[in-house]
Amino acid sequence: MGKRSTEELTLTYDELVEHLQNNHAIYMRRGSNVYYITDANEHYWRAQDTSKLNHKGHYTDCSDLCPTLSEFLSIPFLGGAKIADVFSEDGHSEFWEEGGRGSTKSSFISLCVVLLVVRFAFVNATVLRRVSNTLRNTVYNQMLWAIDALGLSQWFRATVSPMEITYTPTGQKIQFAGLDDPTKLKGTKFMRGYGAVIWFEELDQFDGWDQVSNLLRTLRRGGDRFWTFYSYNPPQTMWSWVNAQALEMERKQTCLVNHSTYLDVIEGGHADWLGPAFIEDAEYEREEHPTHYRWEFLGE
Repeated sequence: MGKRSTEELTLTYDELVEHLQNNHAIYMRRGSNVYYITDANEHYWRAQDTSKLNHKGHYTDCSDLCPTLSEFLSIPFLGGAKIADVFSEDGHSEFWEEGGRGSTKSSFISLCVVLLVVRFAFVNATVLRRVSNTLRNTVYNQMLWAIDALGLSQWFRATVSPMEITYTPTGQKIQFAGLDDPTKLKGTKFMRGYGAVIWFEELDQFDGWDQVSNLLRTLRRGGDRFWTFYSYNPPQTMWSWVNAQALEMERKQTCLVNHSTYLDVIEGGHADWLGPAFIEDAEYEREEHPTHYRWEFLGE
């Protein structure tokens, strides 16, 4: 039997596969049950029920024995469900929103964040940008807009120092941080629930995926359900790390990758959200500077 870690990990399906490939075993909690997944003697994969011991005091097998990890992950044993089914049963947990100027991706995410806080009593949110002095005039005001747009202003209290928004009926919080002040993110504790929502705004401005993934390991703790949002305008250079990572995210079962532009807003009947000045400027760029238009407004 393996030794249980004192620190609980929160992994996506792809991260679980990578962990098993590298470490060969893991304890996995589903509801009140805990399973031990291992490649016994490196010959075959199996799952064991930690609540049932055999006459030798060892966990009892609760799955078929499989010679490869891919075969094991495709067999049902969790009440008839496969491991992949468990990870996808609540839908996507990551949302990769890329697009041009005026695509309203930040408006969409801010509305989602507020609704998740109101809907689930365990949800707190962390909104991140690379530099802290950009927070107030961007994501902080964006969240205030979302709260007002949903008609919920009377239920929220906003402060600048510390920069946070509190859902007053329960004390749940939406906190804001820049990576130039990393100490704010270490040891973050919430009065109620845990940091279930994370939003990386202007993702392309972060130093790279290693920085982002390290932050995710720091922040995605304390619970078993998370929503992570990424938003950015694709950089002009195709060699940017974020453009390469977008291709990786498209292969993740738990991630929804969405590309939007201002044209989607117009076609959806909401040109008034953009205003005539914005649309006229976009049309001018399309006619006079088509290359720049495709990057700035279409996110290509």
